[in-house]
Amino acid sequence: MPGNLQTTTPTLVLPDSLSTTFSESVVYPILRVDYHDNNIERGLITDTINPARPIRRWSLSKRLGSNRLNGVSGPDLLASLRAFWLSVEGGLIPFFFYPRRADFDPTGLSETGRITVTFSGPWSHSLTPTMGDVPLELVEQSDPDAIVL
Repeated sequence: MPGNLQTTTPTLVLPDSLSTTFSESVVYPILRVDYHDNNIERGLITDTINPARPIRRWSLSKRLGSNRLNGVSGPDLLASLRAFWLSVEGGLIPFFFYPRRADFDPTGLSETGRITVTFSGPWSHSLTPTMGDVPLELVEQSDPDAIVL
């Protein structure tokens, strides 16, 4: 039916691996209007029920070993991350992300530190003879059930 959006409940968890760079940015969405008399009007974008909510983004860079290149048996972390990226269709399907390694739960059942995110941007990687560097951008998704009254 037109106009109806189906929300997706995440079931997948971003695989745990160390990041060579990790940064988080928090931005409040602002509506800004510039008038011809040089007055500026600014305000936070909110709805009529909930308070203003920040948009959080994470920039990660992972250096993962490709066991095909190293001649080592075991999981190929670069191929596993690429398969995960494809399974969530790039940035289309939301998934769980645990920014703190101490909170990580591969099942996604633990709500401690769990954040619903999607990938932002295309897949890219660069390869050296033994390693692969993968930059990732994650964007937090709003929780449609989190209505504060």
